[in-house]
Amino acid sequence: MVCAKDKVEKKIGGPIESITRQKQSIYVYLNDINAAIQEGNKLISQFPDEPLFMLSQIDFLFTYQRKQEAFDLLEKAEKKFPND
Repeated sequence: MVCAKDKVEKKIGGPIESITRQKQSIYVYLNDINAAIQEGNKLISQFPDEPLFMLSQIDFLFTYQRKQEAFDLLEKAEKKFPND
């Protein structure tokens, strides 16, 4: 399932939020939280000026007890988007 979604993203030229969220859900179901986090990081890398993706990733990290990573990303988001 993830492989097919990867192929779609490659064909389109990068991650798509809806597909990324589906892939994250699959990885969580498979108990592969690291892979799910990597998917969120891909969105942030592809769309660095979109604060929503950073905030979603922060929420995801807190949900899965990755507090230090969440705080680090929150600090980065606050510096990058001081008015958001």
